[in-house]
Amino acid sequence: MRIRPVARDKGRLLVNDDFSEVLRHNGLITGKRLWELSGDSVKNAVKTRGTERIYLEPPYGTEYVEVYLKRYRPVKLTEKLKNLVSLKPMPTGAFHEWDALVKFHELGIPTTLPVAAAKTGAYSCMVTFGIKDYVRASVLLKDITREHFVRRRTLIEKIARIAAEIHSNGMAHQDMYLVHFFVKENEEDEVYIIDLQRVIFSNNLADRWRVKDLAQLLFSARPLVSATEILRFWKTYTEYTDKALYKDKKLIRKIFAKAARIKAHSEKNNL
Repeated sequence: MRIRPVARDKGRLLVNDDFSEVLRHNGLITGKRLWELSGDSVKNAVKTRGTERIYLEPPYGTEYVEVYLKRYRPVKLTEKLKNLVSLKPMPTGAFHEWDALVKFHELGIPTTLPVAAAKTGAYSCMVTFGIKDYVRASVLLKDITREHFVRRRTLIEKIARIAAEIHSNGMAHQDMYLVHFFVKENEEDEVYIIDLQRVIFSNNLADRWRVKDLAQLLFSARPLVSATEILRFWKTYTEYTDKALYKDKKLIRKIFAKAARIKAHSEKNNL
């Protein structure tokens, strides 16, 4: 699906043209107006980001449109310096996630549908549709028993193909834990990936970002999958990226070592 972005308010407002009418109907014609929307808080995992549920009035009919507004607030200077010293990508705002969503839709990678993004000064925000009637992949893999071999294998292959598609197109998710994969059972277990705010774009993706993504996924999935299923994931992933990687022992060791460090860090923080 190709998103048709339209810039308005001197570039301070980006709009998915398919939803121009409903945005105009609700008076959302500037970046400032979009930022000033108010709704019900649904997520505030970190101080610099928060998500609210918003209901927009439709131009026609009576059923309100349910969307989600994610706000980005300025990052402290100490956090910026820490990222600079550790060579991590700098924190980004709503326009960066907007670009990632547009790119994912161009590539056919299932994710949330963007409606609009805005910036006002150092603040920015983005409106998207939510993904309804989903089950997290982490929950589904726990519930689907080993007897349902074909369904488990198909689900794992779908997740592997998404990871492969991201990396093959010079991107890294940077937060590729299993909880960020949503599965819609009413769409034959279609898999969606969410939270694209940290996506990296690169003409030549460094191994460190591939390792980080796959280690995060391995760490979060390992308690739920067998060694055979991990191998199935790796086989599918390498088929859609580079078949030579399948026997790359050095890369495989790096992924498992990184997953072990994530596990140790997680256990230390939960003491």
